[in-house]
Amino acid sequence: MPIADLSSARPCAPTCKPKRPLRTLCNRTLALTLFALGGSGCNAVPKVEVTPQGPTVTTESGGSVTLSVVLAKRPQAPVDVYAISSDDTEGSVSPGVRFDQSNWNQPQLLHVTGLDDGLDDGDVPYDVTVYARSSKTPNAIGTLEATLPFVNQDNDVVLFQGLGDLPGGDTASQVTALSASGDVVVGWSETAAGDEAFRWTASGLKGLGGAQSRAEDVSPDGSLVVGSVAEASYEFGRAGVIWRGDAAFEEPAVSPPTPTSQLWFSNATVVLNDGQIYGTCRQYRTIQVQPIGCRIDPGSDVPVQIGAAQIYEADPAGNFAGSTYNMRGAPFNSFAVYDGNALSYPSDVLCDPPTACTADARDFSTGCALIVGTASIPTSLPPTGPKVQVAFTYTDADKFVRLPDLAGGDEASGAYAVSADGRVIVGFGTDERGRQAVVWIDRTPTALEDLVLAQGSSIPDGWSLTDVRGLSADSKVLAGNAVDPEGNPEGYRLVLTSAL
Repeated sequence: MPIADLSSARPCAPTCKPKRPLRTLCNRTLALTLFALGGSGCNAVPKVEVTPQGPTVTTESGGSVTLSVVLAKRPQAPVDVYAISSDDTEGSVSPGVRFDQSNWNQPQLLHVTGLDDGLDDGDVPYDVTVYARSSKTPNAIGTLEATLPFVNQDNDVVLFQGLGDLPGGDTASQVTALSASGDVVVGWSETAAGDEAFRWTASGLKGLGGAQSRAEDVSPDGSLVVGSVAEASYEFGRAGVIWRGDAAFEEPAVSPPTPTSQLWFSNATVVLNDGQIYGTCRQYRTIQVQPIGCRIDPGSDVPVQIGAAQIYEADPAGNFAGSTYNMRGAPFNSFAVYDGNALSYPSDVLCDPPTACTADARDFSTGCALIVGTASIPTSLPPTGPKVQVAFTYTDADKFVRLPDLAGGDEASGAYAVSADGRVIVGFGTDERGRQAVVWIDRTPTALEDLVLAQGSSIPDGWSLTDVRGLSADSKVLAGNAVDPEGNPEGYRLVLTSAL
């Protein structure tokens, strides 16, 4: 059971002679000289195993770290385990926990949370020290079990985090989506067994399992992740899957295909908080193979056909968009928003004849008022030569509008996400340095690296940001892909000092 928080307690008179002074913990208001108490006369406690759940880094914006604690053996009497922060202006520790003879081998959790001191003082190191004390000596400071070095990252500077990768295989990770709060990032990483979907949280990168799995989206609240895995029983070798929390992957249940319409759920690309999943089904009719946009509702095992489309994104109301396809799987020159009204791809000089162009809608502003995405258009007329990717917006009023690229370099851009109000769009562009992660604010492009410089910070040396795939609801957290200092592809998460 939980015990009182003793982070400010002073040592009382020990019940036996102290062995030796251990160390002095200092903060701005308190200095304590702590002593270890041991031996049978001091009601000795079993060793406590302390395991941080991820890097020991907190943030002034409230980022926390979990410490898992468990006893190494059964105690003779109940044991209280608690922790003390050396600087209670930078990090606080949750109340302690109690072990007894029934739960001694069941891990319990202590939480260390970063505090905002309101100072532009950079990242501040501090220690968290874990103690164990027999319930028979409630006023003793207890035995020192572990001292962990922490860092509280200042929220007055930009926070950049390389997400790393899963062990085994090539060093590589790929980010695809970010939760609305900015606390959950999903994608996939290479392992010895091939690609594996991952979820990143403050506790670090965690593989989600599944053969050759890939995570494509995370629900706005961060609780659900969807994607696909290799599945030998399915045609084309893929099956849509969903991960709930830390549970193993599960295939969304679907009814068996009928003789006249064989429908297979092959990839999940969008998930909403209520568990609705959007994605792609494969429909088989004689010798023809047709990608079909489909939906699976919570509690249902029947895919609902919603159009011949590869679904890429959905807004909270359930509107979604993607590229339309013909019966043989080749893309038409159009995209559609399936909220009851199809929006035709515009016909202009850059897309004439229409078969010269394709477009992928990627994200929506509130109410589907603004659509953003990436189009492939010819570089010259007649449109039979090379094509280039361009970021675009689409509204009922202005139709298709190309977003401007960065100055310099070859022309190439793409848009992946947009803020609720439509003012901030993120993706990639190209300048003289090559491919760059880009933020469009009021349709004006800025390389993300330059935007960070404008906020008085910088990207760590050796990193090259290549795109932005996700944007938090407050436009303060971004996630995407980069090349790390060793030249490997690696996902990143970036927390700005202020919202865009």
